[in-house]
Amino acid sequence: MKNLEQIRAKNAWSCTQDVTYAGKESGQVAKKIPALIREHGVLGTLAFALEKTSKERYANDGMKRVLDTVAMHLASHEIAYLPPEVNDAEKWLKFLTQSASSSQLREQTAEAMQYLSYFRRFAHKE
Repeated sequence: MKNLEQIRAKNAWSCTQDVTYAGKESGQVAKKIPALIREHGVLGTLAFALEKTSKERYANDGMKRVLDTVAMHLASHEIAYLPPEVNDAEKWLKFLTQSASSSQLREQTAEAMQYLSYFRRFAHKE
């Protein structure tokens, strides 16, 4: 049986292979998201990442893609903080605002931060 650290590392590693996660001006958004969560919480960070431009595109697609991987991690059968169908940032935000309790929000925030500690080390920028 794997421990949580192994599961987090495996999920982060699998999401970062052959994919780049860059933000505006080629900045590495994976390193910025933990600070955003600490300062503004998961809900504020999700709202920022899901902001759309006038052309209905995400203002920061790299940030959304990183948060999609966090949602996939939380929905994985080994972690199961989210239902399996809640596997991207938009569905995660909807779940948190409509179905989650405050204790679930705290648990998911803590697990997201633990996962991101691995993800940010493995992620590649452009």
